[in-house]
Amino acid sequence: MDFPIYTILLFAGLLYGIITFIMELRHYKNTLNLKQLTLSIVIMIISVIGLYVSY
Repeated sequence: MDFPIYTILLFAGLLYGIITFIMELRHYKNTLNLKQLTLSIVIMIISVIGLYVSY
């Protein structure tokens, strides 16, 4: 089972999205950074769709 470069990039994107999401949820004091949160969710969704399409 070989991993093409885009699969690795999609996994990295997925990990980045999850980590950013968790960090944003942990760091909010009184304001939630919605732009960063939305960005991480969008990256996660794109990565999941990309992984689903590639297999």
